[in-house]
Amino acid sequence: MPKLTSGLTQKERLKVIQSIDMIKSAQNAHERQVLLRYRNMVAREFHDAQSSATISG
Repeated sequence: MPKLTSGLTQKERLKVIQSIDMIKSAQNAHERQVLLRYRNMVAREFHDAQSSATISG
C-alpha cells in the first residue's frame, strides 16, 4: 500500500503536521476528527521515515 505522503520530503511532512495543528477553524466535530486522523497518519509516516533513516545510517 503506498504511503499517504510518499512524494513528500520529511520537511514537507513536518509542515503538514504543523499546519493541521494550527487549524482552529474546523467547522464541526467530524471535520476535526478527519483532520486529526490525517495528521496522525502523516505523523506516523514522518516517524517511520525518521527511524528507518536512523537505522540505515
